[in-house]
Amino acid sequence: KGSGAEKGKPAESAGTPRKGKVGPRAIEACYAALRAAHPDAHCELVHNNAFELVVATALSAQTTDVAVNKATPALFAAYPTPA
Repeated sequence: KGSGAEKGKPAESAGTPRKGKVGPRAIEACYAALRAAHPDAHCELVHNNAFELVVATALSAQTTDVAVNKATPALFAAYPTPA
């Protein structure tokens, strides 16, 4: 006796969606709720494109956003593209 799960497989909770089953409406609702709760949210990392944002985000895991914003202008001047 137990949770009713098959041996070796976890039981699914009735309130927990399975992976990959979140639809567009749920995503839109979540996004709308976040925008309503944080209407002035913005990215502190200075960037001009997706490449710069990815690099700045990786760097920000190691130091502060202020330090990243000081270092990235010279970095991106020397290495403006991923290639």
